[in-house]
Amino acid sequence: MKNAFILILFLILTSSIFYIQNIFILLFSLLLTFLIYIFLKISIIEILNYNKHIFLFFILIVTAFNLLLDNFVNTLIIDLRLLVACNLTYIIRFILPTYKLLNAIETLFKPLRIFKINTSKLSIVLNIGINFIPILINELNEINALLISKGVTNISSRFKYISKLILPTIFKMTMNLDYSLKAKNFIE
Repeated sequence: MKNAFILILFLILTSSIFYIQNIFILLFSLLLTFLIYIFLKISIIEILNYNKHIFLFFILIVTAFNLLLDNFVNTLIIDLRLLVACNLTYIIRFILPTYKLLNAIETLFKPLRIFKINTSKLSIVLNIGINFIPILINELNEINALLISKGVTNISSRFKYISKLILPTIFKMTMNLDYSLKAKNFIE
């Protein structure tokens, strides 16, 4: 129940970030997230590495897009919202490992038992989905490194090759997952 409370609290905090219009409140909330990092004794190198990936992927794209279509203040507000929300989700991931997160989600879904929905099977499906994402990311990184080592530097060419190589991998992993679930009698 404690994990469910923590999850609800962080979901409310993360979703409320997108309703804040004041830059100073967003800067204060960003400062609070970094104070939570310090309180949880998370390594500064780990924080900077995570924020580097956020900055390179989200912030630069969002900033470039919004500067073309909107003014600087709104762009800064959107960037701060994304930065705070991503850091809060990182804190959730640090506080609640996958098994605790799934137990919290299963606890929150218990009222669905009224409708005869098996929450443990729902938890298994969510577990598979959560654990499937890092596997796909690793596959994409391996294929990307392979293509770079082969001399494919054009991004559009790499995307074409990655899509040809990753789709069969996804289908194969899905079929293996289906066979293992059938073998353990989770599905008919």
